[in-house]
Amino acid sequence: MNLSRVYNTIYNVCCGCHPNQNIFHDEWLCLKDIHADLRKYAHNIKGKTLDVGCGSKPYAHWFPNVGEYIGLDVGDNPIADCLVAENQTWPFPDSAFDSIVSFQAFEHIRDIKIVQSEICRVMKPHGIICLTVPFIAYEHAAPSDYRRVSKYGIQHFFPDYEIIEVLPQGAFGSATGTLLLRFVRISMRRTRATRILWTLLLPAWMLFTAIINVFGWLFDKLDKTGNFYHNVLLVARKPR
Repeated sequence: MNLSRVYNTIYNVCCGCHPNQNIFHDEWLCLKDIHADLRKYAHNIKGKTLDVGCGSKPYAHWFPNVGEYIGLDVGDNPIADCLVAENQTWPFPDSAFDSIVSFQAFEHIRDIKIVQSEICRVMKPHGIICLTVPFIAYEHAAPSDYRRVSKYGIQHFFPDYEIIEVLPQGAFGSATGTLLLRFVRISMRRTRATRILWTLLLPAWMLFTAIINVFGWLFDKLDKTGNFYHNVLLVARKPR
């Protein structure tokens, strides 16, 4: 019996799966603001939509005004509708999409200029892009982890576009709580012995996670500095 599979099955039943995690999940704290803002701006995403770096397409059904939703990714992703090489031109005609979204993917793009150019090419004039990227985060998906972006830096991805909204997401509590939870998880899964212990301590881990999530949420409310957000969202419109 695969120990990791058993653990993940129990964990997903108790804590939820992306994007529907509950407060016992160790990703709830880092995703709560992303999800709240995506729901807030979901109505802006319309018509034929391309999801760049789609992964499992977790938000495909979040946009009520989308007609066709196409997922694009690199590598071996059976869920993606279209797979491309990193430096490959995308197999879509010019001005093919009304909207383009990309969630937590731009930090993993090595040659970002090619992706920027392709987005501008396949987006219709006056089309909408919705983009989220991390600002404070642990190294992940290594070695394909290339950048972190501030609320100022994200506006330079598409400098000619009309900025509709730039939103820092989370604050001190979310940033530090997420890093703490991820540190414990990674540390406890380094050897077989610690993984077995980790599985046996699952109820304690869920309780600890919930406590950190609550305190992280409270510290977010207290943080008025505006400097410790962990993520940032951009909604922008391509010029005509």
